[in-house]
Amino acid sequence: MFKFFRNYLTSENVYLRIATTYILFMVVFFSITTISYFFLPEGLLRSKNPAQNWDTSNNLLISTLQFFLFNQLSVAMILIGNTFSSRKNSEQNYFPIGYLAFFTQLSINAVTLGTWSFSIVTEAVPLLDRIIGTFDLLHRGGLWEMSGQLLILCSTAKISIIMTDGKKTSVRSWKEVSLSKQEVFIFVGALFFMFIGAFIESSSIIALGNIR
Repeated sequence: MFKFFRNYLTSENVYLRIATTYILFMVVFFSITTISYFFLPEGLLRSKNPAQNWDTSNNLLISTLQFFLFNQLSVAMILIGNTFSSRKNSEQNYFPIGYLAFFTQLSINAVTLGTWSFSIVTEAVPLLDRIIGTFDLLHRGGLWEMSGQLLILCSTAKISIIMTDGKKTSVRSWKEVSLSKQEVFIFVGALFFMFIGAFIESSSIIALGNIR
């Protein structure tokens, strides 16, 4: 199964990479969310959330920038991962390590949703409401942010400079790395998606604080 998807994840066509990654994203995210909901204790990751003791500003713009910059840590991990790639033989395309970074973060987000381990403690809702709520793009920033990470992952999937081919490792110069116009456009759009997600997340937290 992995070999089947691998060819599409490493395709030269950036839109095919995006479509394939989105399919895997939906399957993996909601599968882990469901498993976590039924088999893991509620609030499991709450004490392990780095944002738990992180005070954000009550100013919407500043809070948005705080969340946006914090989320760039995951982007940095994806970009660093994408500078490394490997393949077993010359018949395969190089597979960037950034995919592992993205799906690791995705899994953590899924467990957080499944166990309701958000830093802001609210009353837990049923599983179906959690899944449907993910698609509430006006009030939930998660899908915006994860989509942004996904688009950055796919648009930079060909930037590897350290490539392992079987037991042989080669190193490219940064001058040999370039993005197509489509990849640059997608990368910029991805940052915009993440900013929207940060704005929505900040708005929700500030509104919740005002209610309390």
